[in-house]
Amino acid sequence: MHDFLNDYDRLIPIWILGRRAEVPANNTLLRCLQYLCPDTVPYGKFCWNNECGNSKFYYRRPGDTHDRKARACCFARITDEMEITVLSAELKFVLRSFLDSTPIERPLPTTENPSTPIPEIRFRDE
Repeated sequence: MHDFLNDYDRLIPIWILGRRAEVPANNTLLRCLQYLCPDTVPYGKFCWNNECGNSKFYYRRPGDTHDRKARACCFARITDEMEITVLSAELKFVLRSFLDSTPIERPLPTTENPSTPIPEIRFRDE
């Protein structure tokens, strides 16, 4: 096991921008992404404690019809087959090796009106 991860007993399958990944259970999403890209995520511009906003993302759980927003640094409710549909620019940058090397296996879920772009992620504290 990696010393930066909490103890985990299994890997959880999730989808990141249409690409399948397996990440350790019982960890924040940002730590799970570090598991996928250990050479780049630690050097991203992240505060790791929900202050900077650089780890924003949108996700859906199985059965959801709408995207939810969260921050990867404090998001620890990862579930099987969860789907990450939008990543912040900083997350995309540090995950580029995963995103470039992993083929897209399924299209991202569509919104109710596909011609309407997904808005920039905004949180109440901004």
